[in-house]
Amino acid sequence: PPPWRDEAGGLAEAAHVLATSTLAPDAEAVAMAIRQVFPLERWAQAEAIAWCESRYRPGAIGKAAERGIFQISGIHLIRILRMGYTWDDMLHAQPNVEIAYAIWQEQGWAPWSCSSTE
Repeated sequence: PPPWRDEAGGLAEAAHVLATSTLAPDAEAVAMAIRQVFPLERWAQAEAIAWCESRYRPGAIGKAAERGIFQISGIHLIRILRMGYTWDDMLHAQPNVEIAYAIWQEQGWAPWSCSSTE
């Protein structure tokens, strides 16, 4: 299986977002995925948006069928496929974060309703 599907090992590093027990069970994997993909100076904002959008739940599905941690919209399906993922992959931390990062590189935080400014 792809490495992002095996989230059992190598994720011992915890961020400040992991200090509370109210986080989703996948919070550690989510924080690590964000920190592996987004640049250091964007970690805090990316983590805050992911928390606001999905409460760090990789399996979250929005009212308009948005998927995963960053609530990726179906309008990005072509991008998802071109990057080698499927729509169902958006329900997993690593591919969802990678797609979110690609969107952010082009459009900033504007596509996310939880963002207030760039």
